[in-house]
This record gives sequence, C-alpha cells and structure tokens, in this order.
Amino acid sequence: MGVLDGFISTWSNARETFGQGVPATGEQFDKSGPLTTMQSNVESAAPGSRWTGAGASAYQTANADHGKVFAQLAALDKQLSSHVTASSEVVAAGRQNLDTIRKWVVDSAAAVPPGKNHDQMVMQIVNKGLGQLREVVTKSNGDLATIGGKIRGLGGEYDALGNQPLAPKAGDGDAQGLVGDDGKWHPYPEDMEELVRKALAGDQDAAAKVDSVMDTINPDQLQAVSDPATPGQTLPPKPLTDVQSELVGQMQNQMKDMSMSDLTGLRDKLGDNKSILGDAMQVMSDPDVKYAHKDATGLLIPGEDGWVPGGGSDLPKGVQDTLNAKADFQGPSDPSVGYPGSGAGTDMEASARADAAKNLTSLADIVGDGDSRLQQGSALDHDMMARGKEWLAAEGNETWGDEVVGRVFETAGRDTVVAHDMFTSDSGFTEDVLTHPWQDDGRAASTLTNWIDNDAYSTNPEVSNRAGETANALATYIGDHQDPLLNINTGTESNVSLGHLNPELSRSLALAMTPYVDDMAGQNLDNSSGFGSLDGDNIKAARAVGVFSVLGSDDAAGQILTDRSIGVQSSFVSQFTNSVAENPLHPDITTGMEYAGRLKGITELGTFNAMHDVQADANQARTDAYNKLSASYDRVASTGTGLIENPLVGTIVGLQSDLMKDAIIGQPPKMDQYGAIEKHDSAEVRTVVANEFLHRNLGTQEDINRLMQNYYANGHLIPVADNPAGKLDDEYTTAVNNYLSNMGGPVITAFDAYEKSYDAIIP
Repeated sequence: MGVLDGFISTWSNARETFGQGVPATGEQFDKSGPLTTMQSNVESAAPGSRWTGAGASAYQTANADHGKVFAQLAALDKQLSSHVTASSEVVAAGRQNLDTIRKWVVDSAAAVPPGKNHDQMVMQIVNKGLGQLREVVTKSNGDLATIGGKIRGLGGEYDALGNQPLAPKAGDGDAQGLVGDDGKWHPYPEDMEELVRKALAGDQDAAAKVDSVMDTINPDQLQAVSDPATPGQTLPPKPLTDVQSELVGQMQNQMKDMSMSDLTGLRDKLGDNKSILGDAMQVMSDPDVKYAHKDATGLLIPGEDGWVPGGGSDLPKGVQDTLNAKADFQGPSDPSVGYPGSGAGTDMEASARADAAKNLTSLADIVGDGDSRLQQGSALDHDMMARGKEWLAAEGNETWGDEVVGRVFETAGRDTVVAHDMFTSDSGFTEDVLTHPWQDDGRAASTLTNWIDNDAYSTNPEVSNRAGETANALATYIGDHQDPLLNINTGTESNVSLGHLNPELSRSLALAMTPYVDDMAGQNLDNSSGFGSLDGDNIKAARAVGVFSVLGSDDAAGQILTDRSIGVQSSFVSQFTNSVAENPLHPDITTGMEYAGRLKGITELGTFNAMHDVQADANQARTDAYNKLSASYDRVASTGTGLIENPLVGTIVGLQSDLMKDAIIGQPPKMDQYGAIEKHDSAEVRTVVANEFLHRNLGTQEDINRLMQNYYANGHLIPVADNPAGKLDDEYTTAVNNYLSNMGGPVITAFDAYEKSYDAIIP
C-alpha cells in the first residue's frame, strides 16, 4: 500500500466515526410548549379569596411549586434541544472539513512532478493531511464531549425536578413543610423544631431523619461551582433549600448553649447518627452559606427572610470556648515524663493544658464523625487549624502535644479550603509541619496534602486551582529550603532529612507533586491548573531540583517522583517527535525537547543529591541514583505508570526499547569523576528520535540508507553503547546528526534547546 492509499484508508476510518445520514437536530426533544400550558393551568388553580387559613396557605405554596416545576422543565427542554442541535452542527462541520482535507491531499499529491524527490514530497503532503485529520477529529471529539457534559448536567437537573415533593411521602419535606409519621403534611417551623428537639435529646429515630436531610446538602451549596455555560468560570454556591435552611437554623438555635460536656454526652447517645453534630456545625459556621437564623424565641432574625451567612459565632458556646482557649502552652516541665507532665518542677499549666487537650480532641472527634464533603472552608475548621498551629508551634521539637495536633489535622485538616489557606499564606506553619518529629512518621499531617493529586484533575476550576496553588506553595518552600530540609535538627537527632524524619508525610507530598512535574519542566501537558511557574526565569530550576532532592530522601517518595518524571520525559520526547512526523517542515510543537532536557537535568541532579545526602561516597551515590532511575524506567515501561494521556502528546515513542531508556537515564556511571555528577550528552536522545523518524520514512533517502546499512539491526538503530567494533562512536553520532540536521531548522533548534536546558542544570 502506498502512502496515499494509506492516507485514504485512514481518512475513511475517520469519516466513519461521523456516521451516515442527516444528523438529527433537537426540535423533537423540545416539549416546552405543552409544559408551559400545564404551568398556566396549575397556576390558575390557586385558592383565591374563597379559601383562607393555614391549609389554604399550604396548598397555595405547593400549587405554586408545581407551576415552577413545569416552568423549569420547559426551560430544560429548550436547553436540551439547543445542545442536540449543536451536536448535529459539529458532526456536519466535521464531515465537511474531512472532505475538504481529502480533496486537498489527493489534488496536491497528483500535482507533484515525477523525480527522485517525488515520494518524499508526497509523504510530506500526506503527513500534513494526517495532522489536519487529527486536528478535526480531536476538535470534534472535544466539542462533542463538551456538549455531552452539558447534556449530562441537564440529566441531573431533570432528576432533581423529578424528586420534587409534588406528592410527598412520609418523612419527605417540601418548600414549607414535612410529612410526619402519621402520613399528614405539617407546616414548618413547628415540626422541624420538634424534630430537632427530639434529635438533640438523643432520639435516634429523629436523628436519623435529621441525618437524611443533612445528606441532601452538597458541596456545591457550600463553595463556588463550575459554570456549565462558560468553561473555566465559576458561579456562587447554590442556595440551601428551604428544608435544609430550616433544619440548619433549628440545629444552630437549639445547640447554641451546649457545652463540650453536653456535646460529647449527646454524641454517645446518638450512636450511628452522631454525624449530625459535626455536619450541622460545619454548615452553620460556613461564611459562604446563608440559612434561616432564629432568635431566642425561635423567630427569624432580621435579614433577607432571616437568611444570613453563617460563621464562628453561630457555633455552640462550648465549641467557641474550646476554640478560644489558650493554646500556646509551655508543655510539661519534664517532657521525658510524658504528657501531661509532672516533673521535678511544678507544672503550673498542667490542669489548663489537660482540659484544653481534652476539649480540642473531643471536638476533633465530633468533626471527624461528620461528612468530609461538608468541610468547605468553615469557620469551625479554620479556627481548629489555628489552634492546631499554636499547639504545634508550642511543642517545638518536643512531642507532648502530638496526639492533640494529629487529631486536629486528621479531622479539620480534611477541609481542603483550609489546608490551602494555611499553606499558601503561612510559611511558618509549613516549616513546623514539615520539620516536626512526628511520632507517627507524619501520617496524620499527610491529611493536609493527600487530597492534592486527586483534586488536581477536578472539572471544577475552583477545586483544581486550589490544588495547584497549594502544591506550588509547598514546592516553593521545599525548593527554597533544600539544605535545611536535608539537615533537620530535632533535639535528639542532628542533620536528618525530611524523608528520614517523616517518611509518610514525604510520600504524601511526592504524590501531591506528581500532577505538576510537567509544569516544573516548563509546560502543562495534563490539564492540571493553578500551579503556574515554579522557577520562573531561573534556568537552573533550583526549586524543582530541591523538590526532587528533599522528597527523594525517602526511597518510596523518591520513587513516586522519578516514576512520574520518566513518564513525563517520554511524553515530551513523543510530543516533539509526533509533531515533526506530522509536518516535518513546520511542526506545531518544537518545545518538547527543551522541556525533556530540563526535566532530565532536574531529575538526575535531584536524585543524585538525595542519594548523596545519605551516601558520602559520590561514586556510590551516582551508582545508587542511576539504579534508582533505571528501576523507575523499567516500572514505567512495564506498567505505564506516570505517562500522560493527552492529544498534545500523541503516541508514546519506543518506551519498551533500550534506545529510549538510554536517552532518558543514560549509561551506567563511570568511576573516574569523583566529586561531581556525571553529565550526559544528547547522543542517546538523538538516536531514539532518529529511530522513530526512520520508522516513519522521514528524511532524505541517502541519509536513511546510510543509517540502515551501517547502524540498524533487529528492527531499530543500535544503542550507542552497543556500537560494534570497527565503527567509531563519532562516525555513528555524525551519521545520526547529519540525518537529523538535513531534516531542517526546527529539528536542529529543538536539540540545541535540549542541550542548553540540560546543561544549565547539571554543573
């Protein structure tokens, strides 16, 4: 099959993905007309002046709600129709674009004059056509995916309307009431007030009903949400429903005078439903949430229908007392005796410290019982973390308060908004968390960071940006404090690394950095956001090297980072190679090699530093670093760990081959450069790229023949290290360089950038 035939075959496959026949538009899904008529009919059935009283008011409210549902259904139908029509337009445009590309390739190939360069010119035309095919398919798929997401979003809104209490069942609530166990509808606030009173008296059945309402509160009612109409933009939190608002208001009003003793006793009574205490306190203290506040008599306080923002002053008195209690203790007079301490001297603060520890730990237990989804920047979590910070600072290098601080971190630390705020605004807090000699190896403290790698890929821009900003703040601190974090003094140990002191925390931090390894090198490939630039114009990438050096001081954490780096380097090389293959004279992306060289330097130097920190012998440290990187490469090659899936990258080039392994980690170190990290040249990476271009029949036939006849075996170019006797290394590398140079300026420039970025980092 010729290259033109291959293009036609590929084009046909692409065309089949767009289907046959006329794409259906959305008119058939639009039933807004009949629904609007139904709305009018329902609204015309209002009670009027002939029926008054509580029953009439309740009916009028329910009737109005029914009309609203029909109106909302009509609006959703119009949106669905619009989205389906938009999808048909994408399909039609895609078909037309494919037809245009096919005609251009066929006509252009037919116009190529005969001669020795005929095949090469046709190949370039075909490659350009293939690149355009890929752009059309990728864009169409992206557009259809976006439209599909909007349609799926409508599904949730349809479901929500389908769950409206048009015919309430026992236990369900509507806008103004609750159906009781007697099957009858009862208006609020009386029944909700009674329900909460029973629950806070320890009635588990009532608590279960309260819990069922609390479960209906979603994170998008507590924090900004993604705007489906404008990708990358957010909308304010969705308001609570009337039922949710009334419940939170009653919980706040009836809990406000409770002491910590009251709350802990009630927690024991509530059994499996004890989560209602922590959940209610999260929502009532969230400044982004408005709900129905009540005064001492149970009446709504002034505000828009009594709905005003929550905050710390809404928390129960016992909780406020706990959060306002002294936290900057001196600790036991004789720390060796242990918490709370009773050494030779008089421990004047022992009683106050014990009470504060008991109350803060009890509060943390209550928070821990709750649903972490509702922890979205509440005043409760902010104030608890502030107390945890003070306890941690008071401890210093001692550990008498670890139980308290650890419990706070495990519970309030689940609030990613609060964790973000702490790390991005308080470097002193970051220092204390990282350098404290945690008795659990940093396991509890890792709660503060173990959410970042997952949230980095959230479709909610608020969430993904929060993850990226937190990771950047941590990476900046680690990179700026490489030496101190590799030489921590704890009072009992000297010059210990973060990885040795707190391995569990180091592993959590390494995972937090994985979505941003590509950003550290200079380009975002995986669609994470918020991290930005780590090193700015610093060509030595000192902060990124510091991250690899410090976190690599724990073997497991270092493995996480090196695995990711191998995958990202492979992705950068593949991005460049695929772009050139698609359009040799004018590739779309030429920067991949620059970023690959920078990340290679970051990884090599950082890994060597980590090994040298525990191994004084530089030769042995180089060997250990090489072995670590070699093991990482083998894991990535066999499992795909760390690779980036993104249309910008395309097919990963030759990951299973020794050529790519040599390109990324180089040859085993020589033992004649004691005291300095071994610097690699670009011969190996040039060879792996040349090998890929040969497989795609790119370049002049003369250059191709020279390489194929002299340096090709078993289906690929031979590795540089395996160059057969009689053929000097410089002859082989010269042949490869000539082959690549004759492909044009973009290729030459790319390898120059690779070497420059690598050389700037490796001393």
